[in-house]
Amino acid sequence: MNGDMELMLQVLFVALLAGSNSLVCNICTSNSPGLCRPQPTICDPSSTACGSFAKRFMDNGTSRTVYYQRCAYPGICNSSFSFNFGVVSANVKAQCCTTSHCNLVNSVTVSPQTLNSLTCYFGVNGDINGTIQCKGSETLCFTIGLNSTGTVRGCTSEKVCDNYETVIGFFGDTLTTKPTCCSENLCNSSWRPRWSPILYLLVLTAVTFFY
Repeated sequence: MNGDMELMLQVLFVALLAGSNSLVCNICTSNSPGLCRPQPTICDPSSTACGSFAKRFMDNGTSRTVYYQRCAYPGICNSSFSFNFGVVSANVKAQCCTTSHCNLVNSVTVSPQTLNSLTCYFGVNGDINGTIQCKGSETLCFTIGLNSTGTVRGCTSEKVCDNYETVIGFFGDTLTTKPTCCSENLCNSSWRPRWSPILYLLVLTAVTFFY
């Protein structure tokens, strides 16, 4: 049995299992759009689209691009979203369609982003390691807790803040705290004054005396 006939039978088999009210999308991950043969899969009811994605990932100056085809959540469809927390950044381009098997071919491309005017603090494990200038669709500073790296600060896109659970799951991570996002320069320091016990007692005494 040749490859095309095998894929056709897989599509038919999954379609029979899914029934008329279930979306079937093609699933594939590769380092090039043409390196793998997508497998048809029945989507979860929350995924109402089929998606093709290109993810450009930068880690300590080394860049690589990965291509995905999968069931998709509409909140991240037909858009670009990214995040950057210093040594690690990612830029994702997403294209979606809404009929079964419509994402058979992945033709999505993603390019390096240019700098914009926003500056944010960045760091991992709760630290602030410096400031970075944001790029492309990164119009927000953010702070978020991740299982993999602790509290993270950096630049991000509005799509990430609005759909954080889906996006973080897309990158294979889980949340420990929800993100806080803001649009002003250096607004993600989350700095709070720390009062010593003596200063606290002095203030409390003064307030009590004058009250």
